[in-house]
Amino acid sequence: MDLSEDYIFMCEKAEEIQKLVPIGKNQYFQSAIEGSSYGDVAYADYDGTWVVGLYDDDVQFMTKDQFIWLPRQDQLQEIVGFITPSPANMETIIEYHKIAVNLSFFKLTATWEKFWLMFAMAVLYKKTWNEKEWVAK
Repeated sequence: MDLSEDYIFMCEKAEEIQKLVPIGKNQYFQSAIEGSSYGDVAYADYDGTWVVGLYDDDVQFMTKDQFIWLPRQDQLQEIVGFITPSPANMETIIEYHKIAVNLSFFKLTATWEKFWLMFAMAVLYKKTWNEKEWVAK
């Protein structure tokens, strides 16, 4: 799982992806208000307050706007509908891979999470990463 500062920043700026945070356990996050505590969402109640269990067993009550969701590779694949490989989505990813290689894309993305985040933003929202923000193509 990519927990790098670059990936956290990319996720924070991917507002469309942040709106898709699933409710449930095993969701990685970065606190947007209290420094660099990583943890996983343990529960979300009906009024929008999230109970977050941090790795040091400290429990904090936070709302969605107080943390940055860090989607895993499998979650990003699910977002773009790449759950079961098919000829159609394999063709799309191969074409994207060709474009990525031509743009020295992999110098920017040392992890699969970054690749799939960039792929999701490109395919679903027609945005590319310029190392500062997501911009419309």
